Amino acid sequence: MNLFGAMDTSGGAMQAERMRAEVVAANMANAETTRTATGGPYRRQHVVFAADRPETGFLHSMIGASEARLPASWPRPPCPR
Repeated sequence: MNLFGAMDTSGGAMQAERMRAEVVAANMANAETTRTATGGPYRRQHVVFAADRPETGFLHSMIGASEARLPASWPRPPCPR
């Protein structure tokens, strides 16, 4: 992984953690709220993290790096899904 790829990954992780902190703050601020603007009770929010690009994981990167060094006559390993 190059420097810009590492910075992009780190930036994405920091952005996700910032969102988690904002949701926690909103949940704490509304912990004793009995009624929302629509009249119902306040329901806490949850943060769920999911992979944005699963095909660019570590294993896929290693397979891509090893394929770049193999001679053209060698069989290529299948790409995991």
